[in-house]
Amino acid sequence: MKKIELKDIAETLYYEKLNNGLEIYMVPKKNVNNVYVTYTTKYGSIHNQFVPLNEAKEVKVPNGIAHFLEHKMFEQRDGIDPMIYYASVGADVNAFTSYKNTSYLFCGSTHLKENLEYLLNYVGTPHFTDENVEKEKGIIEQEIRMYDDVYEWVLIDTIHYNAFHKHPLKYSVAGTVDDIMSITKEQLSLCYNTFYHPSNMFLVVTGNFEPLEIIETVKKEFASKEQSEALIKLVSVEEPNSIVKAMEIIQLDIKEPKLGIGVKIPIENIDMDIHKLNIYVMLLFDLLFGPTSVFYEKMHENDLLTSPMFITKEFTNQHIVVSLLCETKNNEQLLNEIKDNLNNPKINYQDFERKKKILTGPEIRMYEDIQNLNRYIINQIISYGKFDHNMIKSLLKSLNKKEFIDLIKKLDLSQMVTVLIEPIKK
Repeated sequence: MKKIELKDIAETLYYEKLNNGLEIYMVPKKNVNNVYVTYTTKYGSIHNQFVPLNEAKEVKVPNGIAHFLEHKMFEQRDGIDPMIYYASVGADVNAFTSYKNTSYLFCGSTHLKENLEYLLNYVGTPHFTDENVEKEKGIIEQEIRMYDDVYEWVLIDTIHYNAFHKHPLKYSVAGTVDDIMSITKEQLSLCYNTFYHPSNMFLVVTGNFEPLEIIETVKKEFASKEQSEALIKLVSVEEPNSIVKAMEIIQLDIKEPKLGIGVKIPIENIDMDIHKLNIYVMLLFDLLFGPTSVFYEKMHENDLLTSPMFITKEFTNQHIVVSLLCETKNNEQLLNEIKDNLNNPKINYQDFERKKKILTGPEIRMYEDIQNLNRYIINQIISYGKFDHNMIKSLLKSLNKKEFIDLIKKLDLSQMVTVLIEPIKK
């Protein structure tokens, strides 16, 4: 077990990798009562084309199958729902699926060893039948239809759908109702056996615990399962730099119009560490459109923005897509202002230095909350293949104005998707 001192914040990261490839990241904190545990597979909605383990031919499975699989893991052969078990010992349990990973978690203050054993066991023993797969389809259909009425999800999903030609980021994490109805138990088993292999998974533990107890519990759970590391072959696609559709108008049962802007940025020819590139791009959009930007102040004074913009991003090997979500009383005028700001970026570079200093604040505060810290570690591993606090600190310190200015000159911000949600016309 490796012990890594996290400089400047008086914390320690413990790391272990088992013979089967499973990685374990642990940050113990004696000043809290709870333990937050996540068990993650590097398998999300975008992994719909792959070569199954021990096979040679690639397959394509329905969109939404990773999310479907997450649902099915809570149905066990003995009929006991993991949620019922964890409730009986006073712990919270949940799971979530994103574009790039699926995570199972629990949080509690007692019965850590038993709860960890149960987590590894129920995620490790799927139970698929024709009957329970069919039953789940109706449940997930209701969930999909519910999200169809949540404007934030509608904006982001539509931006991605209209931005991408081929990349699976084009599609919603949950898939469509038609996608879900086509899923079979055989496809679920194929995906599970490929992506739920220990060498494609990792455990993150944060809170009040003893690292050795975690290691011993995990090793005991896998002792009877002889597994070697496996190589998963994903099928990549070549994505054009252009967008599919520039404008879409949707009607929903809302009171005020909502506007979503997606900017698809090619990054293949930019010679920069992807982690640093992501930081610079988010820094750029924060400086251009964030709540302390000149743009926001001007739009707010002119009554064009009723609240700060929500800024989020996703990235692939070829592109970064930044989405801006907002409310406005004059979408046409605001859209023109946004386009002008993208075409002629107006940046106060004194703000750059201030924002750079601010970036280190959340990094430090992250360690005060065991849930946020756990999710942060997951995000770093999924996005960049590893978690290294000391490297991240060095990376933030290395940000500099000249490099930032040079990068802005190289970025193509011309490929823009617009999605407008209007109130239903009566």
